[in-house]
Amino acid sequence: MTIQRRKRLQFLIEECYREMYREATPSADYDKLLEEASTDEWGRKVIDYNSYYLDSEKFEEIANKYKSKMKMYKPEEHAFSLAVYLGSTPTSSKKFQNNV
Repeated sequence: MTIQRRKRLQFLIEECYREMYREATPSADYDKLLEEASTDEWGRKVIDYNSYYLDSEKFEEIANKYKSKMKMYKPEEHAFSLAVYLGSTPTSSKKFQNNV
């Protein structure tokens, strides 16, 4: 993968994150979350993604929208999927409350 393609892929991933957080409940500004995030022992930014919920259908819609913006080779598709589905995106699993 060329440097230009890597940069384009990273840009699409970040834009996907921005839209997902904008559409999440509660809505959030991804750039502000990143700016204010704490860092872990390896120096990585830590966002509390479990505090934000995005319906799974909307999650898929947004992910597919950004995935289709670039003709990706298999390794690029894999990198995109890992970043979006396993990254710090809003949770799409329903939260259950105990009524005990």
